Amino acid sequence: MSGKKLNFRFHNPNPPELSCEYIIRILVEANQKKLDQALCAASEAPSVLSGPFTDFP
Repeated sequence: MSGKKLNFRFHNPNPPELSCEYIIRILVEANQKKLDQALCAASEAPSVLSGPFTDFP
């Protein structure tokens, strides 16, 4: 058995867009705490758009 090399193949019947969305959901869920912290830090940081040019109607 020591001479055999394992070879795995996965069949994914879903379109690539759906697979990508599913993987993104899993990664966001796994890193939800880090994502929340990054969004809070970004909302507290000074905005790039603040200044005299943001007063347009």
